[in-house]
Amino acid sequence: MNFLSSLATVFTYYLFILLPSVSALADPEAHLDTCGIIVREGYRCEEHSVITEDGYILRLQRIPNDGRSSRSGQKLPVLLQHGLLQSASDWVLNSRNHSLGFILADAGFDVWLSNVRGNVYSRRHVSFHPKSQEFWAFTIDQMANYDLPAIINFVLNETSAPSLHYAGHSQGTTIGFILFSERPTWSAAKHLTFSGENVSCFCTGCLPWQHKKRPEACRSIQLPMIEMVGGYEFMPSTRFMKWLGGKLCTGKTAFLCQNALFLFVGCDFLNFNMTRLPVYMAHTPSGTSVSNIMHFSQMIQKGEFKKFDYGSHENKKLYNQPESPTYNVGNMLVPVVLYWGGNDVFTVESDIMRLSKELKSTLSIHYYHDSDHVDFVWGTNMADGAYRRMLEVISTF
Repeated sequence: MNFLSSLATVFTYYLFILLPSVSALADPEAHLDTCGIIVREGYRCEEHSVITEDGYILRLQRIPNDGRSSRSGQKLPVLLQHGLLQSASDWVLNSRNHSLGFILADAGFDVWLSNVRGNVYSRRHVSFHPKSQEFWAFTIDQMANYDLPAIINFVLNETSAPSLHYAGHSQGTTIGFILFSERPTWSAAKHLTFSGENVSCFCTGCLPWQHKKRPEACRSIQLPMIEMVGGYEFMPSTRFMKWLGGKLCTGKTAFLCQNALFLFVGCDFLNFNMTRLPVYMAHTPSGTSVSNIMHFSQMIQKGEFKKFDYGSHENKKLYNQPESPTYNVGNMLVPVVLYWGGNDVFTVESDIMRLSKELKSTLSIHYYHDSDHVDFVWGTNMADGAYRRMLEVISTF
């Protein structure tokens, strides 16, 4: 019996033998979208659409400043950018006291939750159908050069604010580094501040200068595994997967979700509210392109923070050189605050130190020894850790 047959057998067993014994009472937020969760927690939610220069239609969710805090004043808007295979919902999946989106709203900030192309909320284009190859021909390069500028400009125009605070997690940090280093004058002119959470190989554009010393999990993304999924979309959010996540992650089968999270991101669950596991897994993964995963794989294998490598022939056409160009984070002019966790299997301390030296405007670096990769969005320890520190920093601007 080959691997796929074995996997199918195991899946069938759990689906038809164990699942019927799981309680049908799933957390209702496992079946709500981002605005549904926000409204259920007692906040107002707006939804907006942004069209990028290359035609992608992105959906944004907003928790507007309704004066719920006496500290509201004239605070700048905050833009929260999700990580790889995640979405805007990840900022509001915990209780109001442990979700960054709600914590910022309670502190009087105008909170914007963005979604990059290809995730569950941004699967539309003015010309391409989401089942077409053309739709999925993108990586973090396009997210940084098209999505993020369009989103930032939209928020500034909508709010009439002179600038904003940008906080990125994982891939959200990566595309921030790309945009702000490729267009430093544009970024500086908008007076942005940048909080980068999870500065690791899945964040700072996979900055694996010491990649041979990285944990095996960071080097395990191989092209054959990616190609095995077929098509152009990688790990999309579907109704079946949302239902499965809400059902499978409770009771006797909860360990399956724990194992899946450990496999992909090395979670140790020490800081998780495990009763929320069905909610986390119903909203994750949210999808991306196979090309995007290949881009991360290229950077991990080569140990360099570079643009997508199309091969020497195509590289010459696109970049006027046989090798894909390297991103120079030293070009960044925006003030940066870095956060990273000691239990993040993707993080290498030497990379953090090198990054901080190359950045010209690092305000501070904050280390959380007991935090892993997804703690920065799902961990209950962040309210009194990174989130409190972030509030202190952005309140000074």
